[in-house]
Amino acid sequence: MIDGNMLLTEYGRGRKIRARGIDTFDDLVEFADGIGRKIARMLNIEDFAGAAPAEIEAALLPVMRKAYGDVSGVALGIQTANLRKLGLGLSAIGPEFNADAIRELAEELAGREFTAEFLENLITKQIIKGVDDTVRVNAEANSEMGLKTHIIRTYSDVGLMQGTKYAQDCEWCLSRCGEWDDVREAISAGAFERHPGCLCRIEYAVGRTHTVSTNRSNWRRM
Repeated sequence: MIDGNMLLTEYGRGRKIRARGIDTFDDLVEFADGIGRKIARMLNIEDFAGAAPAEIEAALLPVMRKAYGDVSGVALGIQTANLRKLGLGLSAIGPEFNADAIRELAEELAGREFTAEFLENLITKQIIKGVDDTVRVNAEANSEMGLKTHIIRTYSDVGLMQGTKYAQDCEWCLSRCGEWDDVREAISAGAFERHPGCLCRIEYAVGRTHTVSTNRSNWRRM
């Protein structure tokens, strides 16, 4: 069975060193993906055999909570720094960790056979949410304060979905990519949704006024 305490200890080695030098969301998505894959590679598929969902959840929850916090913490720092550059006098806010997502992950893994790649993709999806959730909650907060927000989802052709390699573009991702001037419309369009293995970039820009401008110099990409 998985040793949750050992997993958390092993994850912590070198974590702070690896987080240095990350100042863009592009870098952060890759950083989060790397963290997820490191966690997955510390796991043995054989340890899941016969394990109940509650056992898997209890073992994974501490390290997943810690990794999510590390990723969202870096995202918070990037966002706060960008807001200061705009001179808006605002501080970014952090998202709340969703423990229910780990329960669902445990239920998906329990009582089934799966590949190492499948496990990696499920784990990284949850860690990257630390980036996506930070973008979403800040875009919502800025919009409520009267600032104009612009959501951007850029396609990544990583070509992974549920552990299967695609020879063509992922239509699921492409249908959720685009740009929106209303964060609510972006959420409705599925801009913040991911499949396991997805490395699309999700970011937003914030402007000082309600005026929509085609001149992107009036926006600050976060």
